[in-house]
Amino acid sequence: MAGPDAAALNQNVRERILTEAGLATMGRFLEAHEDVTIEITPTKWLSWQMDPIFEWFDDEGIELDNRDGEWMVDLTPRRSAASRIRDQIRRAADVVLPAVRSEWHPAE
Repeated sequence: MAGPDAAALNQNVRERILTEAGLATMGRFLEAHEDVTIEITPTKWLSWQMDPIFEWFDDEGIELDNRDGEWMVDLTPRRSAASRIRDQIRRAADVVLPAVRSEWHPAE
């Protein structure tokens, strides 16, 4: 995908994953360099070459060490209360049940 459709989709993604500080720094870089959108499904990530990106920030006068806040939005999945309670019960059972089993002797 290219042109205005790609630009709109890329902007939408940036707004979803970058904080205000991230949009003011990395967002500017991405907007200046993204001209297409490609959907891929990677199986593993090996490396990322950051030198050209850091050079662009230097050219734009953006000091990365002096940025405010974090750049990326926390996209960690939120667990439901029921899921958290279920995990707490399982952890408690892992502690209590072995102790109960060691004390329990069936009638012989």
